[in-house]
Amino acid sequence: MTRLCREGRGQMGFRFAQGEFGKTQWKKYLQKNADRFAGTRFILDDEPSLFLPVKVDRDVLAKCAEEDDFSEALKPIVEALDHIQQLAPRFDEMRQEMLELQAS
Repeated sequence: MTRLCREGRGQMGFRFAQGEFGKTQWKKYLQKNADRFAGTRFILDDEPSLFLPVKVDRDVLAKCAEEDDFSEALKPIVEALDHIQQLAPRFDEMRQEMLELQAS
């Protein structure tokens, strides 16, 4: 819970990573194409992957626990999933480009 609320060390979120391509090749590709995720909430990290951090407000979470209705507290997670869905075609394009690069 501390990570989800970013109250301690670390953070939680969603990571776009893959195991199809070599780590070095994938990292170079992501660095070269990082501009494709400018204006999004994804962060290029050293995994290499694109990371979408998610934070649940601890006060909202506590209030939701008291009311036994977590829908309000889970809004950041739902919004992150919607954001991922909107960007899914970009991820598909990147994967296809990597496949083509490997084939050439």
